[in-house]
Amino acid sequence: MEDTHTPGKSHTRQETLRLRRAKAQGRRDLTARAQEAQRSAETQIQLESVFRAAPIGIGLVSNRVLLQVNERLCAMTGYRAEELIGQNARILYPTQADYDYVGREKYEQISRHGTGAVETKWRRKDGTVIEILLSSTPLDATDLSKGVTFTALDITERKRAQKRLFEQEQHAKQRVEAELAEARDELVRKTRLAAIGQMSASIAHDLRNPLGAVRNAAYLLKCRLPQDDPKLLEPVAIIEQEVIRADGIITNLLNLTRCRSPNKEAVDLGRLIQCVFDNSPRVRQARRRVALSPDPFIMQADVGQLSQVLANILDNAVDAMGAEGEVCVEATRRADRDVLVVRDTGPGWPAEIRDRLFEPLVTTKTTGTGLGLAICRQIIESHGGTIEAEDGPTQGAAIRIQLPRRQEAAP
Repeated sequence: MEDTHTPGKSHTRQETLRLRRAKAQGRRDLTARAQEAQRSAETQIQLESVFRAAPIGIGLVSNRVLLQVNERLCAMTGYRAEELIGQNARILYPTQADYDYVGREKYEQISRHGTGAVETKWRRKDGTVIEILLSSTPLDATDLSKGVTFTALDITERKRAQKRLFEQEQHAKQRVEAELAEARDELVRKTRLAAIGQMSASIAHDLRNPLGAVRNAAYLLKCRLPQDDPKLLEPVAIIEQEVIRADGIITNLLNLTRCRSPNKEAVDLGRLIQCVFDNSPRVRQARRRVALSPDPFIMQADVGQLSQVLANILDNAVDAMGAEGEVCVEATRRADRDVLVVRDTGPGWPAEIRDRLFEPLVTTKTTGTGLGLAICRQIIESHGGTIEAEDGPTQGAAIRIQLPRRQEAAP
């Protein structure tokens, strides 16, 4: 049988098959590239969509020039995109120092960790300064000049909240410290009062009997001595006066530790002040001024106790002024309290003891016992009020008393 297969024809068929396979592979490659391009385009669209719609500011900067910014960043800064793109990033910072700090800090962080975050300040177009948390990532970690993408989060409200929280914590801390100091001072005062109470009971028992004997002896001497010889009667009068003074100190000690509850009633303050002036020869001789608003000034207080407080304060004022000067008593009415101020034109309070004037045994007098103002404080506090020492507006000293007003019954 004759062989019809020839080398030329065989070669032609193989070449044809090879060309067909190459074409098929080419079509597959084209399809794959087309699909890859489509996926890349879709990814790019998605990235651009995320870039535009991101809830935080995003931008791209290279060589300190802004190349791209998203809508959120524009909203944060108040600039339009075309006002930022192509500008030096310095436009976003309130000061050159802020800009330099961010650049230096981010460069160090990126160099060490490949990314960086720092808190800084930006200045909006309208001049408002906002707090920003800025994070940056280089496009090429080996070459920062190729550009850096950054995200910016407005943390202004967070910082304000942190500041408010810090201030509240500091205020609470100060309040607690003040309450602790007040409690400590009150404990010291009560401890001192307790010690005085124990001492005063013993003193009252041990001294009043001898004082009674001295008083009786002085009375007998006075009766026996010639009434027309003042040189003999004067020492007896001194004895009687000092016995009264010593008995008053004992009474004050006892009153300091067993102050009774006030029996409040309506008091005409003007009349009460006049009675205090009339009953004290030393106070009666001083120049005085009384200013009450309203007048008559009716308040709720224990007549005897308030009279004792005023007498003590006025007596101290006259002592401080000597023969010269003027004492002034002022009273004003506020919504929830009555304010009573006693001023004098004397030398004023010594600064070193002004804050301790109402403590027991603290006095500015060389012959004082330091009990009078302590008793005044106890009486005023038992009325639910406050008492404090002040400097006069131009000179002298002042005592300010505030007492709660009685709430009027509704009709």
